[in-house]
Amino acid sequence: EKLLSLLLVIVLLAVPLASCKKQEKKEKIQQSFNAYMDQLFVEEFHDDAISINFFLKNSSKFNLENEGIDLNIPTKEEFNDSYVKTLNDLDYIKNNFPYDYLTEEQKLTYDIVVDLLNRNLNLKDFYYYQTSLGSYLGINSQLPMILSEMRFDTKADIETYFEALRMTQGAFESCIRLEKEKVDFGTSLPDFILLKVVEQCNNFIESGDEIFLIPVMNSKIEAATYLSDSEKIILKGINETLVNENFRNAYIYLREEAMSLIGKGANQKSMYYLPEGKEYYKALFAESTGCNESI
Repeated sequence: EKLLSLLLVIVLLAVPLASCKKQEKKEKIQQSFNAYMDQLFVEEFHDDAISINFFLKNSSKFNLENEGIDLNIPTKEEFNDSYVKTLNDLDYIKNNFPYDYLTEEQKLTYDIVVDLLNRNLNLKDFYYYQTSLGSYLGINSQLPMILSEMRFDTKADIETYFEALRMTQGAFESCIRLEKEKVDFGTSLPDFILLKVVEQCNNFIESGDEIFLIPVMNSKIEAATYLSDSEKIILKGINETLVNENFRNAYIYLREEAMSLIGKGANQKSMYYLPEGKEYYKALFAESTGCNESI
């Protein structure tokens, strides 16, 4: 009878102890999950100071205040490496964060991130189907507008903008490198798209001294209260020089290279008519919209 009583006491003590250990494990996993999500968030902004300028008011909170800029199109090796990382991220999430241990808010984050990574993986075989050039949505047409929306909260923001102007030709060179590889692969841009790229470049080049980045960004420099009058004069001059020389020359380069690609494409229709064009559009639509609707 005494032995039975002793066993009962042990059981009664063990139940709350086990419950406490399980709760401790759950809280530790929840903390680790938050830390990993923060890590993924920070990794998304690596070498992307322009996006940081758009999305984060206080980048120092995430130790992102010293990020650089990389406007170049990834090489095929870099592209493949990014998908290896995506697979590793998915495996780590699924193997280290039991769903039932997460809070309701964390479960929502888990579902969104896993879904996003899976949709991204659907594009892993389409390196030579992507393009960054176009008359409306290409980097050549979007970059001036993106730069014009940058905030100049600090001198570092101004330097980021200047660095983007300096790096534009390098970015265009990476676009052309990809398009030339696509010629060999059989997925190059059709002539009607290339002609629109040339037209867009001409419109920008022929705007002369009226390139809108000069007055728009100079007005932002003028409004920066942390600058002295002499600094404003110097920075406005740098802006005018970089826009009129580096930035304009980048568009001259792109125009000439785009013209050299005309007539080399095997497909002169839309990408739908490429061997895996339909599959690419499906994967791109699913990744861009988050929808599973058939198209």
